[in-house]
Amino acid sequence: MPIQGRAGGDPAPTDEGTAFLNEYGYRHDLFVSYSHGDIEGTGDSLLAHWSVEFVHGLHKFLVGILEEPVSIFLDVSKNPATAVNPMAPLDEELTAALDHAALLQILMTPAYLKSSWCARELAHWTAGQPKKRGSPQNRIAVARVWGTKDRPWPPALKDQSKNDLPGFTFHDRQDQMPWGYGGGLRYRGRRPVPPNDRFLDEIRKLAIYLTKRLIELKTEIKQQKAAQEEVRQLQAGNATIYLYARQEHGNFWQSTSDVLKGLGLQVLPGEPEPPDADDDERQRKQLARTASQCQAMLLVGVDGLALDADLYVIGYDRRNYVRSLYQKALPCAVVDRTGTLGTEARKSRASKLQIDWIEGASPEWPGNVEAWIKRRASAQAADGYRL
Repeated sequence: MPIQGRAGGDPAPTDEGTAFLNEYGYRHDLFVSYSHGDIEGTGDSLLAHWSVEFVHGLHKFLVGILEEPVSIFLDVSKNPATAVNPMAPLDEELTAALDHAALLQILMTPAYLKSSWCARELAHWTAGQPKKRGSPQNRIAVARVWGTKDRPWPPALKDQSKNDLPGFTFHDRQDQMPWGYGGGLRYRGRRPVPPNDRFLDEIRKLAIYLTKRLIELKTEIKQQKAAQEEVRQLQAGNATIYLYARQEHGNFWQSTSDVLKGLGLQVLPGEPEPPDADDDERQRKQLARTASQCQAMLLVGVDGLALDADLYVIGYDRRNYVRSLYQKALPCAVVDRTGTLGTEARKSRASKLQIDWIEGASPEWPGNVEAWIKRRASAQAADGYRL
């Protein structure tokens, strides 16, 4: 169920289905996967009640911390308006909720490990990760509701060392049962109250962890959207180019800049670089900031010895500096304006540094640059951003 609420009060509908990450393509911030533990098949069980109250508590903390609506999908609801539609095929509705959820919250119990339904949810979630916006890391949170002893966990719930995910623990180590399970819950009216501060402390920790991951996802998706837009600009040949040349090669820089502008491209910075640019940290940072506003870099090749140094200092070190500061993929190529610099050894060195080579002396060289931007540079940017 999309559990919506206001901080400090009982859950109540706000904007139905609104999630913290709604504007980034997610209907739900969390999908809760759990087993009802309904052995007798009565449709009612203590574990199901405990799970619903757990989700209510988690939702209150998330809304209180984020101060924004949060959507948690759970397949049981006390409010018929927010429950799974009983007239719709259950598989379709659950898989749609899984596909449109940002994070998976698992309530780990022995019944969960026995449930084929839960196994199907986990398998569908895992298979759908490549389609989700944002990085796939740390998308699953485990609440250890009940001790599972030595029962094996699915591979998707293990870390790189093949150990069970640590998760957050909601039971005593001695009796292995959930806090407040059965007769342990106290009641205020019709609502159970957590038995002690341990439950509240642990659910607060879980909410803080989930909040941090949701905020990270928002940042990741923004960066991903910006990266996709950069790739589209390159593919359309509508890009801003960081054009590098030394001051002593100013005439070549200017003529190259004029041609690029004639192709409809923007050029930064507005002049060749002074020879000591990388020796001055303030100037180096300023040039890196300028490069971060561009979608590709071109090195104007005029002198062989100078170019050999520039391949490493600008084409390799400067680009990595920009990437580390701004998470910026910056495809790069040499424009050989003399037509004499492209020795096999030099081209090989450039290739190892992921720098392409464009012959820039023939009459058709502007078209070569345009083709490189639309094809090679856009492909390199997509690869750099892992799109």
